[in-house]
Amino acid sequence: MGHGGHHGDGRLRDMLTIWTLDWVPNGPRGFVRDLRLRWAAEEAGLAYTVATVPFDGRQSGFRPI
Repeated sequence: MGHGGHHGDGRLRDMLTIWTLDWVPNGPRGFVRDLRLRWAAEEAGLAYTVATVPFDGRQSGFRPI
């Protein structure tokens, strides 16, 4: 999980969810397309979590996410 963030007035920010596909092996996971999102969230001090969805040749409903 990324670093948490507070507004200057102490209110918690909403948690972002970064979605990834499960076909990426654990070694490079986080160093492909989701890296840019993680980096931006870290730089902005935004709290985030990462969720993985199954990849089955684009047949599942992952696109609506």
